[in-house]
Amino acid sequence: MRRYPYVLGVIAMILGGISTLGAAIGLFIQAMWGAKNPLLDLMKSMPHARRGPDPTQMIDQMQTLMVELQPWLQGFTAARLLLSIALLVIGYGLIKRTARARRMAIYWSALGLVMVTAFLLFQLLVLQPKMAPITDAFMAQAGPGASIARNIQSTSQTIGVFIGALFSAAFPVILLAFLTRSSAKNDFTEA
Repeated sequence: MRRYPYVLGVIAMILGGISTLGAAIGLFIQAMWGAKNPLLDLMKSMPHARRGPDPTQMIDQMQTLMVELQPWLQGFTAARLLLSIALLVIGYGLIKRTARARRMAIYWSALGLVMVTAFLLFQLLVLQPKMAPITDAFMAQAGPGASIARNIQSTSQTIGVFIGALFSAAFPVILLAFLTRSSAKNDFTEA
């Protein structure tokens, strides 16, 4: 009997546990602090370079933007929490080699890929365009070399978004690759 259902189950439980913890902490912090992040207030109180731009206006604008986007961010975090809890249960079922867990893992993977795509689109079409004017205004205060720095920052941010999406999509794709093969049905039992 092949061992991949057990291995996938263990990986699912580990990833599900880590993601559940992260999403639960994220929702707790969002509920406790709202969009008013005390770390940003701490950043505002720190001294800045004498000749450099003053970050307090940018931080205030970012906090206002986070208030505006909070329902979206909480929705994505809540969805991640639910998918993570489901992954824990699915992982246990994969370890036990139940056919139901195999089917649920396939559905979870498809839903996970939809979620990754939705969050990627949110970041590219909503979050980054709303952050760009704030960052541009801040960089404009920094002097003539700021436009180059802004282009580098924007490109790095976009690359980071895509790399994050690739990492997020990796496990759902691996599950689909292993569990949708025709021979995979033989590795699971109806319970």
